[in-house]
Amino acid sequence: MFKALIIGGSLGGLAAAHEMRAVGADAAVYERSAGRMEARGAGIVMQPEVEALLVRLGMSAGSVSVELHERQQLHIHGRPARYAAPQLMTAWDTLYRALRDPLAGVCYRLDSALRRVGVEGFEVTAEFADGYTARGDFLVAADGIGSATRRLLDPAVRPGYAGDVAWRGLEPESALPEDLRDLLTDRFTFFVSP
Repeated sequence: MFKALIIGGSLGGLAAAHEMRAVGADAAVYERSAGRMEARGAGIVMQPEVEALLVRLGMSAGSVSVELHERQQLHIHGRPARYAAPQLMTAWDTLYRALRDPLAGVCYRLDSALRRVGVEGFEVTAEFADGYTARGDFLVAADGIGSATRRLLDPAVRPGYAGDVAWRGLEPESALPEDLRDLLTDRFTFFVSP
């Protein structure tokens, strides 16, 4: 059995842990957050690859999603444009729990900020800010846009702006006026501005 060190314990890291285990690896996940992972809101479209992973884990996509039938585009001057677009939507918290719970017996180490990566022969070493060192056969960088792994392995490469910015806001449903709840309920809603 080989050991996979997974840097990043959010959704990508959890999915990577499941994939590594599916091919016979002993997976260990290292997350830089010191405490409980913070909620990241809703609005995640269920993708076929995630649905396939959930099925392999004994869950259905519908058990962690809500079904929407319509999309709408809001305009600053005018009525919403609506069209049929059936899809499943989920929330970060829900998907995180669905992927995290089956890994209860797997090493999942919080407060593990990566400081150094080394390769010697066929072994990779990950050293963390608190002095902890992990050794394995394979390293997966699943630590997101501000990837410490990327920065350590190739300091010259920097993420670049791709041309779009998406803003999401979280507001308790009970705090919204009824007409706004009616407008947004059961629809995937966009508002685009220059």
